[in-house]
Amino acid sequence: MSRIPTDSEVVRGHSQGPILLIDDNADVREALTQLLRTSGYKVIAARDGAKALQLLHEGLEPRAILLDLMMPKMDGFEFRRRQLADIKLKSIPTIVYSGYPDVAKASRELGEMVHFCKSGRLRSLLDVVEQYCRRAV
Repeated sequence: MSRIPTDSEVVRGHSQGPILLIDDNADVREALTQLLRTSGYKVIAARDGAKALQLLHEGLEPRAILLDLMMPKMDGFEFRRRQLADIKLKSIPTIVYSGYPDVAKASRELGEMVHFCKSGRLRSLLDVVEQYCRRAV
């Protein structure tokens, strides 16, 4: 896992929307959706980067994006490149949660995002989501 963002790095303006979860694995999507909902978050799930971009271009304004890297159709690498190229999307906090072999290196190449290995601890993932989302309890 990379470092947790400082208060000055937390992007404001997306505090009321859901978390956009992008993962091609239906079991992982369901498990993470349940975990996040149980923790008090709204979740919108997409099966790949193309579907996620469609949702974003249709007006979805997520608090944060939880991104897998290895997916068919449009993988997380391409999604992130397109996200960074779009002025309206690039400020959305993005957390990589992937089984990609070198997730740390990939995250640095994609804009120094917070990252987790899928075999990592879910409590740490929830802590970072909380940092980014600053949800009202």
